[in-house]
Amino acid sequence: MKYKDHGFRPLYKNFCVFPINDVIKKALEGEKGIDEADGVMVYGYVDHVAGNSIELVALTKREEGDKYSFIKLPDDARFFARVEHLAGEEFEFAAPGNSHLYEKFKFKIDRLALYDVNEDVAKSREMTFLDEFRYENSFDDVKVILHKDGLQLEGVWVKIEKLGKGIITGTLMNEPKQDFGVTTGSPIAFLVNEGKDKNRSLVSDLTLRRKYTAKELADGKILKGALEAFKEDKNKFKLYAILEMLRDSKVLVPETKKGIEILTAENRSYFPVFTESMEMWQCEDGITKTEMTFMEAVKKAKKNKKVSGIVVNGYSDGFAIPRSMFDIFEDMNS
Repeated sequence: MKYKDHGFRPLYKNFCVFPINDVIKKALEGEKGIDEADGVMVYGYVDHVAGNSIELVALTKREEGDKYSFIKLPDDARFFARVEHLAGEEFEFAAPGNSHLYEKFKFKIDRLALYDVNEDVAKSREMTFLDEFRYENSFDDVKVILHKDGLQLEGVWVKIEKLGKGIITGTLMNEPKQDFGVTTGSPIAFLVNEGKDKNRSLVSDLTLRRKYTAKELADGKILKGALEAFKEDKNKFKLYAILEMLRDSKVLVPETKKGIEILTAENRSYFPVFTESMEMWQCEDGITKTEMTFMEAVKKAKKNKKVSGIVVNGYSDGFAIPRSMFDIFEDMNS
């Protein structure tokens, strides 16, 4: 197989054998056995700054069939290369599933601890759904779409630094062509956006939004108007703005003596909240309209394991928020 066809995941933290090309020959120039060897055993790792890399641990020579002999490279020197220089070379796994190679090259592999990253970045490398957005030569860099009202959508590279609850934060790696208000090195927060066609993208909404006071949001009219405009516009990039507004709004929740009146739609149960009293026109007698903050409603909904999400104004054209998005609100600024 070839790196350019399969990406870095097969090489990451694995031992593989590559043929010796000009890049490897130069890196190992003068080493004992280089003239007789026809391959090099490597270990894949990620340099958070420089990108996808390989540590050269031994020279190899093909014997019969799939067997080969190897000469361990000296422990008192480091030999490494960026995997992009081997993109077109055929490689194979060295003793896949066997741990004896880790013991044999333990000193060399342990030395790579200097490239250890924080827990969030390490966890992000396990997220295979991000693979389609990763830069081919830098596992921690992903393609993010910048959105700002009045500008064209623009793709940039962002280096992952932190995982939030539903939101990922990173560092902008290249200068945008348009004035988004950010520059190389700026922190960028983004989330996964899924369109109606099920295609996904990583999106950062940089539109400057008006900030509302608690008094302005109190009667629910601004929130209701924003939700209606959002459904009419169908602009998924404005979703974060709606979530921000929801976070600081007060809502009405229908309660009976037995608890919250759960709504059912398409065989799913939803925790209902309403922007104003007139939206609760279908509520039956005996229902108490309890006012609470949206964040209080989220906490109550999380405790009910049976609900699939929260629905806002569920008696009209409801706005549904899946359970998977509940934690996003906790990371938002007020």
